[in-house]
Amino acid sequence: MIHRTLIYILGAYMVYGFPLVLKAAEYVPLSPSLPQAASNNWLAGGMEGFLNLLFTISVAVAAVLAVIMLAIGGFKYMTSESVFKIGGAKEQITGAIVGLLIVLASITILYTINPRLVEIRIFRTSSIQLHTIC
Repeated sequence: MIHRTLIYILGAYMVYGFPLVLKAAEYVPLSPSLPQAASNNWLAGGMEGFLNLLFTISVAVAAVLAVIMLAIGGFKYMTSESVFKIGGAKEQITGAIVGLLIVLASITILYTINPRLVEIRIFRTSSIQLHTIC
């Protein structure tokens, strides 16, 4: 009984008290901002703006689909009685988690290396400067 009460007190501290301690520390972001669409108008950036927005939306859709597949796999796991169906549900849950981690890790790694790597810059042309050696 004392063990259970101690766990409840510790849990209440973690939920209510610990965030107040963390709030006292100043938050310093590692990067200035996350990749976002430049404007609410999807044609504001022309074709590049549209492709960047499409890329951002596709990453969000992939994350949502992975969470949905995780929920479906969990439902199959809870409701199935056959060992084979439980194994299939475990594989579906594992596949959803791995897929979500691959999508999020790839975007995070590319954005950490260089934020311009997650931007689509197909139609931008840079001027070429020629230097003569004399």
